[in-house]
Amino acid sequence: MKNSVLILLLLLTISSVSGQITTVIPQSFLPGDASVAYRNRWSVFHNPAALAHQEAFQVGMLYENRYIVPELSNEVIYAQLPTPYFQIGLSYSFFGYSVFNEMLAAVTLARTFGKFRLGVECLYYTLYLSEIERYKGTVTAQVGAQIDVTEQFTIGISIFNPVFSKVKTVPDTRLPVILSIGTDYRFHTQLCWLVEVSKDLTTPLRVGTGINYRPVPELLVGVGVNIWQSVRPNLCVGLFYKGVSLNLQSSYQYPLGFVLSGLFSYTFL
Repeated sequence: MKNSVLILLLLLTISSVSGQITTVIPQSFLPGDASVAYRNRWSVFHNPAALAHQEAFQVGMLYENRYIVPELSNEVIYAQLPTPYFQIGLSYSFFGYSVFNEMLAAVTLARTFGKFRLGVECLYYTLYLSEIERYKGTVTAQVGAQIDVTEQFTIGISIFNPVFSKVKTVPDTRLPVILSIGTDYRFHTQLCWLVEVSKDLTTPLRVGTGINYRPVPELLVGVGVNIWQSVRPNLCVGLFYKGVSLNLQSSYQYPLGFVLSGLFSYTFL
């Protein structure tokens, strides 16, 4: 019982100092969590337009842990399916434990129109608060776009929950409405600089930026910083061999501690 109370208090602290959309959505695997304009790979539950650039069947799973507390973990599975007309993404995320948990399922559709990419995501969000209220859910959406201004420079934009959905609990749980805008500048094919600015209707501005460097095809290294009420540095490493990839990320959020995540995926080449 004491552990449950402490974890619920920690969840309240997370909601006040975290710049993520909601705890059930993990951070992207990119430095600074600056994913909105990144075109090389789709970050699940982030800008759906990035899916349009993916042309191979891929499956993956992600695990993210906050502050070395087992009850504060995300477990994600996903698949991306190419078709002749558009790309399809299927994803599911679970956060929490038996006393409190969140679940999010999504279907994503994306397509390329020349230098312009458009993505639409339909999400079903479920919240479990107690044995009395049980599960409460709502439907929402995410819309995103990316445009290649030049071969080196891409602009991305996305909006989460443009329909102002909320969960009917006591009191009502409002899902945030978040607008994100960012850029991806390629110094050359192995080195890019990512920037993202996002804003909820009721919270301060969040800024993320970072550098991604891929010195050889088998290795990617990224370093970045995310600023939202505090400065949070992070480090990313990616390992690639044929169709197998492993992405690891670590960030530090004062005063709570480290957020660690790992993404394993397989691409059918």
